Amino acid sequence: MLVFYTFCVALSHAIPYHTIMTHERTGNVPYKAGTRPAGSSPKGETGKKERTLATFLSSYTNKVDKKGRVSVPADFRAELSLQSRQTVVVYAAPDEGFLFAWGYDDFLQFAERIKRLPPMSKERQRLGRSILAAARPLGFDSEGRIMLPEAFMKIAGVTEQALFAGQGEYFTIWDPSRYDTKQAEDLTFYEADLSVLSEGDGQ
Repeated sequence: MLVFYTFCVALSHAIPYHTIMTHERTGNVPYKAGTRPAGSSPKGETGKKERTLATFLSSYTNKVDKKGRVSVPADFRAELSLQSRQTVVVYAAPDEGFLFAWGYDDFLQFAERIKRLPPMSKERQRLGRSILAAARPLGFDSEGRIMLPEAFMKIAGVTEQALFAGQGEYFTIWDPSRYDTKQAEDLTFYEADLSVLSEGDGQ
């Protein structure tokens, strides 16, 4: 539902960005946990590495095998490499036909905003069921792949290919043709969306 999607985007944007980093694409190769391309992680005043929100950019389409295994793009894995757990937290967008995907630590920050709602409130309970209870942490295999649950693949319409779309602090997983249709629809709102962005900057 559109209201749910709008809420998720607004809620995620409320998490402050500390640093935005980009790096060159290196191809879909396995990575070592806890590593990141040299020079891409900022250091704090004490000289220790400071973990920042992951920033997922661009879009990639990868093959899905018969078991639902798909390689997460190398650029995305590099952004995830400094998370405390090497997992991707995935949940479905109700009635929207795609999947949300977060790094573990960044999802915890997102979840904290839900937990701040009154524990017995209807809003808290609904979001708890729709997001927290529905979320699945998916680990990587030795080849940098995750295994998408069959139920999630069905919701997203994913069969032989999956498209990974960077959304800043999180990314989404789509059936490629469904994503193309949605992107064409999004372009009709491009100017209006930019004007909202300008208003937010006070311009």
